Amino acid sequence: MDVTQAANLLIEKIKKDYSEDIAVVCMMGSHIYHETHAKSDLDLYFIPKTERGYALGFVFIIEGIGFDFWPISWERIERIARREEKITSIITEGKLLYVSSDEDFARFESVKVRALGSLGFEERYQKAMAQIRAAKAACFDVSLAKSMTDARRHAITVLGHLAEGIALWNDATIKRGRGKILKEIMNMTHVPDHFEKRYEKVFLAEQPDDIRSALFELVTSTERIFHESEDTRPSLVFVEVASGFYEEFVNMYHKIERAYETDDFQTALIVAKEAENELAWLFRDSKTVPPKLPDLIDAYDPTDLSRIFKASKKHQQMLVSFLEDQGVAIRTFQDMDGLKDYLDTL
Repeated sequence: MDVTQAANLLIEKIKKDYSEDIAVVCMMGSHIYHETHAKSDLDLYFIPKTERGYALGFVFIIEGIGFDFWPISWERIERIARREEKITSIITEGKLLYVSSDEDFARFESVKVRALGSLGFEERYQKAMAQIRAAKAACFDVSLAKSMTDARRHAITVLGHLAEGIALWNDATIKRGRGKILKEIMNMTHVPDHFEKRYEKVFLAEQPDDIRSALFELVTSTERIFHESEDTRPSLVFVEVASGFYEEFVNMYHKIERAYETDDFQTALIVAKEAENELAWLFRDSKTVPPKLPDLIDAYDPTDLSRIFKASKKHQQMLVSFLEDQGVAIRTFQDMDGLKDYLDTL
């Protein structure tokens, strides 16, 4: 069966009755690469212009082969182009079969250019690290797996996040997916050590522990290539990054103090970790060597919150001193009159 006949029938219907309702129809998948077989399906999506256009989307079967003619909004296409979903290749690799107007063609091509374009270093880094965090979260499900079935189920989720993270780091997209993923990754410039062997180990493992071991190595080595390249990140001037930081951060100390006063041991530890995260962000972006501040989490004792309170006081004094030594101005008003006087100067 020539499944492309289904596409022709759909497009004829659009031209006849839905020309004002559908902007574009796009084909993706194996037919683009001319790697089909007797049971190959036809992957099609379209971008509606109207609610009536959305209604044309449907799924069906012909001679045992499933077809999905699915609508996708311009808004979602834009998100996919920004790498907010792992299916960017439906834009970059897709083949237009139908376009309603020159304006629709120009809009789709504009989105495609953005999807194909290089992301900035910082954006790539953040999106890639988000995939690593998702992979780590999925590893927790693997750690709880009591059978090979569950271990394999969750392992595929981990591998999907790692593949997208590596592709982002290489400023590339996963085009083919599934059985082609490994080959695509191995052709990229920045590939984790022993990736191929560890990747295949997940599929060939005979015990859940073997899967867990392979995934741990994959996540660790993938994260390592991101961190090893951090030296190439553009540095920001510390004074500029730190400007206004302390004026908000000071409330962390107040929250710890209040937790101490009310014996709120949960808030005390949570705020200590939040403070640690905020400081890590401050010094990471500027690549400034941070001062040796007291470890608030190490000072935490749920039976004696005076320890973390005292540590936070010392932490505050040392941070203020460090910021002042770096030339960071801290905007402080003694009272409301001081604020009023300042506002009068603006």
